[in-house]
Amino acid sequence: MPYEGLIKALREEGHAKAEAILAKAKTEADHIITEAHAAAEVMERELEIEVTKQGEDQRITMRNEARLKSRQITLQAKHRVLDRILEGARRKALQLDGNVRTLILTSLLNEVIAAAPQGLPKAVIATRERSYLEPLLRAHGLEFSVEQRDDLLLGVDVEVNGEWIRSSLDTRLQKTKPGLLVELNRLMF
Repeated sequence: MPYEGLIKALREEGHAKAEAILAKAKTEADHIITEAHAAAEVMERELEIEVTKQGEDQRITMRNEARLKSRQITLQAKHRVLDRILEGARRKALQLDGNVRTLILTSLLNEVIAAAPQGLPKAVIATRERSYLEPLLRAHGLEFSVEQRDDLLLGVDVEVNGEWIRSSLDTRLQKTKPGLLVELNRLMF
């Protein structure tokens, strides 16, 4: 019987150790589960904060995009208004004739000749301006050609040594556009 007692004692000791191991494993598992729940709650809060932040970032982005679109629309409207004003001025200027047109063209021609480098200038004029500019060009002794060009209405191109200088209604209107846009912005918007 001594073996039976020894076996019984070993079994009881093994059973007690197994229960201790199981109890320790259960305690560790409960601890791991508690830590996992806590980590999950932290991650959930962080995710909620991130989603809220992303939502706020999206709202800010959408608001900024709307402001930018509004500015673009306003700028386009300003340009349309200015283009209409300049087109009206162009139409009125092109209706000028007689002495007024001759005075304007004389002034433009004199500016271009003064700005031209030394050399033999050659002018290009629009067909419509021929009757106004031809006597002036001949008086200055300038060679010229006549072309059917709307960009030279109320104006003249002069070429000297390969360098071109243009002074016309269209170039003047384009030069005034930035300043007029600033003034339009100040007055209307």
